[in-house]
Amino acid sequence: MEESLNYTEEQRKLHLETLQSQTTLVMIPALTFLSLLLVTGVIGNSLVLLVYWRKRSKTPEKVFILVVAVYDLLTNAITIPGEMYESLNDWDFDHPTVCRIQQYIS
Repeated sequence: MEESLNYTEEQRKLHLETLQSQTTLVMIPALTFLSLLLVTGVIGNSLVLLVYWRKRSKTPEKVFILVVAVYDLLTNAITIPGEMYESLNDWDFDHPTVCRIQQYIS
């Protein structure tokens, strides 16, 4: 009663597409939340940069706030879209280098 697990490439792709469509439906709330975080983070950090960059005096506290805002803006702009892409392509993500970079950054 041994069952063979030999699948053709076509069957494998069809199965992965089915799994991906099911996973995408489950991930809709998380993707919506990530989109909200992305928009809020980009707008908020851009406003912080705009306000603190225009200040004439550059005290250490203001420079620190600028650096944190730049870092957070870059993190939002790079990491969140990467996580969203990875969530949408969870079962057929065939980019090992991009995967390693994404995991390193986040």
